[in-house]
Amino acid sequence: MFSTSLAVCLADVSSSSSWQIVADRQFVKDLRSLNKEILQRLFRAIREIARSMGEHPNRAIVPVKNSDGILRYRVGERRLLFVPDSDSRQIRLVSFCGRDCCYARLK
Repeated sequence: MFSTSLAVCLADVSSSSSWQIVADRQFVKDLRSLNKEILQRLFRAIREIARSMGEHPNRAIVPVKNSDGILRYRVGERRLLFVPDSDSRQIRLVSFCGRDCCYARLK
């Protein structure tokens, strides 16, 4: 059920945007314990990020300090870390967890 929802969301975003969404293994692991409400908020955030990568910049997307091109988007108490690649028009979803956890993984 979970992997189907994630696949549907990523396919939906990719089809409605010129950006392809790709999820890292760690990102998928982070989602396994989330409830439906948080997942829905996350999927809305992914859609917003894909839309923002084009013509509508979003001030909520912030670079992560001391990282190689990793950006963050706050979803409630959690952070969605992702890496956009403008050459391939791909957004790689890296991690989705609490603030301390996400930044500790980057070290």
